[in-house]
Amino acid sequence: TKPHAVCLVPERREELTTEGGLDVVGQHNALAPFIARLNDAGVRVSLFIAADPAQIEMAARLRAPVIEIHTGAWCDAVVDGHTAKAESEWRRIVAGAVLARTAGLEVHAGHGLDYATAESIAEVAEIMELNIGYYMIGEALFVGLGETVRTMRAAMDRGRAKLGNLQRARKSRKHGSMGANEASGKRDGAANLTAPNRQATMALPPASSILALAAAPSSAALLAPCARSTAMMKQSSSGRACAFRSSRYAGVSAP
Repeated sequence: TKPHAVCLVPERREELTTEGGLDVVGQHNALAPFIARLNDAGVRVSLFIAADPAQIEMAARLRAPVIEIHTGAWCDAVVDGHTAKAESEWRRIVAGAVLARTAGLEVHAGHGLDYATAESIAEVAEIMELNIGYYMIGEALFVGLGETVRTMRAAMDRGRAKLGNLQRARKSRKHGSMGANEASGKRDGAANLTAPNRQATMALPPASSILALAAAPSSAALLAPCARSTAMMKQSSSGRACAFRSSRYAGVSAP
C-alpha cells in the first residue's frame, strides 16, 4: 500500500507544532530527489510553505503539484486583534494563492484556522482545501466531534457561498455595463465602448479563480466556512495546558 498524498513540513525537535513554512528555496537540492521519487510513485506531493513568491515559484520548479499556504501568522493576528498585521497577512495569502494557481499549482491552506478564519479563507477561490486539526479536536472536547465537523463545514460553505455571490454580482455588473455601452455606442459611435468595457473586465476575478471554483464541487465540500466564533485554542509555552480564549470558554483550561 502507499499513501494517496504526502505533505512535506519543517519540524524542529523542540517545537510543539509546526512554527513556519518549509524553506524550499534554501533546501531545494535536498527536497528535489524526495519530490521526484514521490511523483514517480504516483503519490501527490504538497509543500507546506509561506505565501512568499520565491517559495511558491520554487515549489513549481520542483514539480510539486500542490502547496499548502501557512496561515498561522494571519490567524494569530486575527485572534490577537492586530488589525493591521491581519490585513497585511491576508493580502499576502490571497496574492500567494493567485500566483500559485497561475503557476499551475493546486492550493491548500492551513494552520491556526478556527470557525471564523475558515469562513473567511473559504472565500478565496484559488484555495481548494483547508487542513484543520488542532482547533477542531479542542472544540470536540466540549461539543463532540460530529457537531464540530458540522459547524466547521457550515462555516466553510458560507464562505464559498459568499464567493459565488460576489462572482455572480461581478458578472451581472459586467453584462449591465456592456449593455449600457452598446446603447451608448449606437447613439455616439462604437469608439465609446472601449474604455468602459476595459474597466468592467478588470473588475472580474482572474480566470484562475473561475476555473478553481468550477472545478471545486468536491473540494468545496471539504471547505466548510463557519459561524463567527472567537474561540481559539492555543498551546501554552509550557506545553502543559491549552487555554481557550473566548467568551464561551473563558477561564477554562484543559490539562
